Amino acid sequence: MDLIKYGVKEKNIFIIPIAVRDDKTTPDVNESKWAENVNKPEVVEMIKKCTGIWFVGGDQTRITKVLFNKDGSNTLALNAIWSVYQNGGVIGEQVLVLL
Repeated sequence: MDLIKYGVKEKNIFIIPIAVRDDKTTPDVNESKWAENVNKPEVVEMIKKCTGIWFVGGDQTRITKVLFNKDGSNTLALNAIWSVYQNGGVIGEQVLVLL
């Protein structure tokens, strides 16, 4: 994992259960159901404890779409991410560059 390679301790890395589609490499977990977690208080509390948020690569429209409610308002998860950022946390995303 890139974060470990750059010095982040593995014990300080955890996955926030928010996703839009299923990861076929984890047959025992259907991550597509995680889209429902964006307004769950326990997930929001996980986010608020972070000092940084790292989005794995992929289609940014899917990533951003799940962070908004159907009416276009922010989810509780997005508000928590903004809070992390406003308190000095780092927000990043993996980008694939093909040369």
